[in-house]
Amino acid sequence: MKKLIFAFATMLMGIAPAIAQDITTIPDNTLYVLDATVKPGERATLSVQMKNNVDMLTISTYFTLPEGVTVPQEDDFYLIDLSTERTTARKHNLSSNYVNGEYRVVAIHSANKPFDGTEGEVFTITVDVAETVAPGEYEIKLFNTELVDSKNAIVTKKGTYTGKITVADPTGVNEAVADAAGTEVEIYDTNGQKLPALRSGINIVKDVNSGVARKVTVK
Repeated sequence: MKKLIFAFATMLMGIAPAIAQDITTIPDNTLYVLDATVKPGERATLSVQMKNNVDMLTISTYFTLPEGVTVPQEDDFYLIDLSTERTTARKHNLSSNYVNGEYRVVAIHSANKPFDGTEGEVFTITVDVAETVAPGEYEIKLFNTELVDSKNAIVTKKGTYTGKITVADPTGVNEAVADAAGTEVEIYDTNGQKLPALRSGINIVKDVNSGVARKVTVK
């Protein structure tokens, strides 16, 4: 069954991350983005996560994307959305803007309530990859990050984290996923609910032995 899961993921070439991050090595009080892979001309959802060891009220960060990768707008709002994994719209509000090549995101408490838990997704970024973007690995940089705790103290000031987005060859095979066939894995949705198999939407596939997690998007 587990081999079948990864065989199916292999067929989803250009969707699952090519090289997974070891999120167990990320230090506390860090905002980071899961590595992702997408084919030219397609849309992807980036998962921005926070790992913290104290209650956090507010997140402020900037990020940049490689040339040809943009955040689309809907009704004049960028498709950057608060995740329901660790909060609700009653607890936090999210705003975003774009100036001089830099996106800024602020998620601020509306009821003096911290984000739930100590690890997981806090917001998502939808990106469009132009058909002209060449296959390869590109940097996604979160910078000038400030995480504010329940005492209104800045725990992380000017923090920087660099992840990556892999633009896959539309005719190639995701070798990293294929190589992982037979590895014991667990599959979760973005709310941390364990799943019996990959499903439509965003799946988090975790290597049981190493703790390495991948984001797999199924259309």
